[in-house]
Amino acid sequence: MNRTIALLCLAAAGATPAPAGEPAFDVTAYDVRIAPDFATQTVAGQTVIHFKSAAHGLKALSFSANALDVTASLSGEDMVGAEVQGDRRVFHLPRAMRKGETGRLTVSFKGKAPKGLVWTADTVYANYFTCDYMICDQDRPGDKAKIDVRITLPPGMEVIAPGRRIATSMTRGAQTTHWRSRRTLSGYLFGFAAGRFRRMDITDARIKLPVLAATSDSATVAQMFADTPRMLAFFEDRAGVRLPERAYTQVLVAGGEAQEAANHAIIGLDNIAPILENPHEDWVIAHELAHQWWGNAVTCADWSELWLNEGLTVFMVAAWKEQRWGRADYDRELELANKRWDAAKQQGFDVPLSWQGKYPSLRLKRAMAYAKAVVFLDLLRKELGEDAFWRGIKIYTRTHWDKTVRAQDLQHAFERSSKRDLASLFQTWVYGRM
Repeated sequence: MNRTIALLCLAAAGATPAPAGEPAFDVTAYDVRIAPDFATQTVAGQTVIHFKSAAHGLKALSFSANALDVTASLSGEDMVGAEVQGDRRVFHLPRAMRKGETGRLTVSFKGKAPKGLVWTADTVYANYFTCDYMICDQDRPGDKAKIDVRITLPPGMEVIAPGRRIATSMTRGAQTTHWRSRRTLSGYLFGFAAGRFRRMDITDARIKLPVLAATSDSATVAQMFADTPRMLAFFEDRAGVRLPERAYTQVLVAGGEAQEAANHAIIGLDNIAPILENPHEDWVIAHELAHQWWGNAVTCADWSELWLNEGLTVFMVAAWKEQRWGRADYDRELELANKRWDAAKQQGFDVPLSWQGKYPSLRLKRAMAYAKAVVFLDLLRKELGEDAFWRGIKIYTRTHWDKTVRAQDLQHAFERSSKRDLASLFQTWVYGRM
């Protein structure tokens, strides 16, 4: 897979909002039990969804659709009808709920997850489509929730999941590992990886930086990931916030994966192998690590604001390259972004960065959310100057840590740092109104 394709986090795949007219609800927590079966490449388990009605008359709960067989109950008592409507799975409640009322939807599931899980004979990992193997919502990144996960596997397998490992127990010859996130996360970050990986630890005095490798020898893995501590220090400095978890795991697999998740990332050998010939080709490690701040912790409120996740992350990779390799590497990243944006304009397509419309293709969506966004951020850096620009990044990141954001939040952070009115710039580039 070439770099142009791999840069596309599948979050850009045109997610749709929940059906119009539904009363709102907020998910506060997911309790998940899951047992992957390597022989059949299927999963079985249970998701308990803790939620709160945000409007009077809540009659249904809607999540991302998947191919699993499900049965559901409300608060462990009343059975709940479920059906797939287009790309949504809808659970019909036995009665309407009042605003502020809380509930617990228990969903048992089993079956294949054709989009959500990638299998080999002895490894399995989740890609972007986490809600394909459990019950959650890819389409509402702004509905963050805590997650508690228990994964049951054959003995001796390595596991990484959201949050921190609480305990590992053995029952009837099976190993169950319990992970818990005390922070709230969007559904697309609920991924896990498990299997017979070779474990290595990249040396860092402050934090654990393990690599779980399904491919390559130990010396090669160490060479490819050696710069991770230096990247970590750079992003922490620019963000003004330390990485919140005590460990960050990189899972090396075959192919062209490039996917962030909570406290870990899935990285394909095709994307990282070029670093062995040219150390400057470190974009995939930097990109997925940067997402731990911009995307995972500070998250776009909905997918119309995808550039706040992806554009800012691509820009931070360019900034890392400038610090690590020199200004020429930064300029090359900006040149690449300009070329991608220009290619879209030559096809007659150019929209504001925060745009509610439907993109004609993934390539054009990437040209806006990834490329045009980088050009805009570079313009802001030149307009505001180094001190005000980087102070604005810190204000934005610290103020909205573990929250969801819209473009106005970034604008206000830069206005605070620069003491300037940036309405005209944001209207032209971001909102598309004059």
